[in-house]
Amino acid sequence: MWLMAFIGGASSFIESSLAQLFKIRDRGSFRGGPAYYMQNGLKSRWMGIAFSVILIACFPFAFSSLQANTISATITATAGSTATWLPWAIGIGTAVLTALVVFGGVRRIASVTQFLVPVMALTYLLLGLVVVVLHIERLPEVFAQIFTEAWGLNEVVGAAFGYIVLTGVKRGMFSNEAGLGSAPNAGASAAVTHPVKQGLVQTLGVYFDTFLVCSITAFIILVSVPDLAGHRRGSRSRRGP
Repeated sequence: MWLMAFIGGASSFIESSLAQLFKIRDRGSFRGGPAYYMQNGLKSRWMGIAFSVILIACFPFAFSSLQANTISATITATAGSTATWLPWAIGIGTAVLTALVVFGGVRRIASVTQFLVPVMALTYLLLGLVVVVLHIERLPEVFAQIFTEAWGLNEVVGAAFGYIVLTGVKRGMFSNEAGLGSAPNAGASAAVTHPVKQGLVQTLGVYFDTFLVCSITAFIILVSVPDLAGHRRGSRSRRGP
């Protein structure tokens, strides 16, 4: 995921700058994205339509449904409830809250996210830092474990390196959406004095998400569950090559 962030930062810069360059005014705000610069930049309307259809089909099933299921599963597991109605109630509540934001238009989406996302990210980082500080003696071991588990001789010889890279690419894209073509749709609505400024903001978002938020997640898991790597190596050896 760290490797993916360096590449994703560049692709996010390009796609968001292009979204600003080819955006159009819409009732006091702006709209744009890959479909717009495919049509107006590449002069390929069919490509823009195809991209829009794929994105519309992808997000409800590949992103929103998975995230809603994660919210439901987390709350249900934390509450220790076996009630069959609880996941339905959480799903309906999540859908209603999302609808209140989305159907309020671009301005409401922007106002909610500019307040909620920084608070959410900073709170998570602070809690993660508390966990890491409580296990600070394990931090050097964690860094060593991250690199040896990915770049070790056994992984390269055992053809596991390609799988590790592929997993990092998939999870990195799911996390920061760099190069996916979704972030530029939001980035195009920003009012900036130069397209490159929005590209730089989107790049910073990729770095913040992966190098800080995702990394603190890894540190929380690895410093608080010291025998995790041992269990993984043991399970691989039992499965055999």
